Amino acid sequence: MSRIMIVEGDQHVRELLVTYFAESPQEKHNVSSFSSAEKALEVIRQNPNAIDIVISSNHLPGMDGVSFVEAVKNIRADIPTVLISGYQISPCRTKADAFYLKPFDIEELGCAVRRLLPPVTA
Repeated sequence: MSRIMIVEGDQHVRELLVTYFAESPQEKHNVSSFSSAEKALEVIRQNPNAIDIVISSNHLPGMDGVSFVEAVKNIRADIPTVLISGYQISPCRTKADAFYLKPFDIEELGCAVRRLLPPVTA
């Protein structure tokens, strides 16, 4: 079971993402969610290998998503990251592995997450 971290300031969007990935018809995931980048970074620092992929909003309290993704990559460079935002961000500005503009298609986001997740080993 893959471990997904969701970092989203908007409670409704966060709940939608948690529900979708925890109850995905393709594959159920172990999902942790945070409303702030600081709390999420604290968890990643404590155990960088406990997360398989990070999905983050760009609009977060205390830190924007571009900076958050950069901080995540500084802790563990190989962790896949997906950035979602209400406005367009130049790919040159972010180290995210994928970018989705809000409103996004949840099925397309799910497909991107499956593509970015490391292969499951037996």
